[in-house]
Formats: sequence, C-alpha cells, structure tokens
Amino acid sequence: MRTGFNPEAIDEHGNVRKTAIPSEHLKKSGFSVDRKKYASAAIIRERVAAQKANPNVQGRAEEFIYELLTQVVRHEMLDANSERINIVLDTAREDNRAHASIYTFYRSPSEIKQLKDMLEPFLRRYVPLEKYLQEHLEVSNAAQ
Repeated sequence: MRTGFNPEAIDEHGNVRKTAIPSEHLKKSGFSVDRKKYASAAIIRERVAAQKANPNVQGRAEEFIYELLTQVVRHEMLDANSERINIVLDTAREDNRAHASIYTFYRSPSEIKQLKDMLEPFLRRYVPLEKYLQEHLEVSNAAQ
C-alpha cells in the first residue's frame, strides 16, 4: 500500500497516475510501501500526520491510499531476457514493521519511463485513506 497527498497523482477516472511514483525513489532511496499483511491503521495515521506537518505537503488534497501489488512488481515484471527488473526489500523499522522498499535495476531515464509504463496498469484505483483503513486494516487488525 502507498499513501499519497498530491491531487495531481489521480486522473479524471480515479486511477493513480504513473507520475505518483518518483523516479528518484525507484533509482536511489527506494519507493516506500507498507505490506498490508503487517500494516497497522494506527501507525499509518501517525506517519500521515507527521508527513502532513511538512510544509511541502500542506494545502494539498485529502490523503489517499492505493495498492501496488508487490508480488507482481517482484516476480512478474521482467526484462527482454526474462530477468527480474525490480526487488522488494523488507525495510521494516522499529516504528513500522510493515515497511518495504521497491528498487529497480533500471537506471537510465528511458528505462525508468519504461518501468513506470509497466507499473501503470497495476496501480489500482485510489481510496480515501480513512475509508481504506476502516474497511481493510481495522477489520483485519480486529480479527488478529
């Protein structure tokens, strides 16, 4: 799952645009996601509150969340030689055991564009953050 704040990341049909995936994150720092299996609504709310306190985020639209299927990113996205082009690393932290990072072996701007083109169909429609947390995480957390 990935939280977002930028209304420009959503198109007129309610789909997450590929521009929501920062190229530099894929190449260098890792594209941060939360693994749903380990995610906590409380931790996501805390992180979102901290991120919204950032002056660069203020004034943007209400937060949303979307799912990016890490199994697809890891195992089904292959290059012309049928080699994996991405890795998904467990980057769990003490304050968030659900954290993972997506990295790509692609480096050039044209390769990153190609990767984003491949990722675009896998980006599911976004959901307002609170609705998603209530319907998906709080129900599953209560069952544990």
